[in-house]
Amino acid sequence: MDQRDLWVIGCIESPLRVGWDFRGDDVVVYVAGEIDLSSTGELDKVLRAATNIIQPGTRLIVDLSKVEFLGVSGLHTLCRARERCELESATLMVVAANTEVTWPVQVLGLGELLGITAQLPRDCA
Repeated sequence: MDQRDLWVIGCIESPLRVGWDFRGDDVVVYVAGEIDLSSTGELDKVLRAATNIIQPGTRLIVDLSKVEFLGVSGLHTLCRARERCELESATLMVVAANTEVTWPVQVLGLGELLGITAQLPRDCA
């Protein structure tokens, strides 16, 4: 997978868009659209590829600030990505301030586990 690839996943009415880039030693994955059962497979594929290239001590930052819906399957995908990061001695950070993401995360008590923050870290902006 090449840097800055962009995928459009899902149906025409609500596609999931995923792209990624390096920011220093960190990998930032940008996600927009709806994360539901029909799109989590492709999101998982991108997050797996990202966790395969991150180095110990770095971060996998998943920017969900343009996500319009986050279902339970998407939360499960993020939790699995966190586990893979932990195996690589890296950190998962999820960027989101939108209620479409923060509400389901809060309801399920996953905010701390997923490292939710409201904006990209200054060194990645």
